[in-house]
Amino acid sequence: MKLEIKFKNGQTEIKEVSKIDLQNKNPCVNCRKDGGCYDHGCFMPEDWGDFLVSTDHSIRVQDIEMIRVIQL
Repeated sequence: MKLEIKFKNGQTEIKEVSKIDLQNKNPCVNCRKDGGCYDHGCFMPEDWGDFLVSTDHSIRVQDIEMIRVIQL
């Protein structure tokens, strides 16, 4: 399947994938014994969020403005 991805920074890419999954990364889950969080300042913003993941691609959902399937 081919995906056209338009990013919030204005860049557009076309990716070809056979399978895609959604993965959530939150580096602060249970980082304190009480289940709280110290602060996100120790992690770069691009290191956490929701990611579309395929065999050789990983795209952060929070960076996407629009995604469109152009070929199945």
